[in-house]
Amino acid sequence: MAGMNNITKVIASKLDRRREDDARFSELENEISEARQRMSALSPTADFAQYFKLERRVNNLTDKCKIIISSRKTNQPNSRKLAVALRLTALFVSLGRWLIL
Repeated sequence: MAGMNNITKVIASKLDRRREDDARFSELENEISEARQRMSALSPTADFAQYFKLERRVNNLTDKCKIIISSRKTNQPNSRKLAVALRLTALFVSLGRWLIL
């Protein structure tokens, strides 16, 4: 049973991490769209400093989004491991119930 608790803790932590990444990605997308809207209201020549400050912010936020996307791609094999772990956990739980009966 101690092994089952460890497996569920690992699975829960992986799922929590994924939810946090998804939430952060959504926040970044919203910030990018807001900054782009503000940029569209400015003239690159008349409001040079403010416009390019916003452009640097958009570039920075875009880089952060790319980092999240790349971490998702590198974690895909871990997703497969997680799926296998979930199936094994379900199997062990069902076997445990069968052995108790």
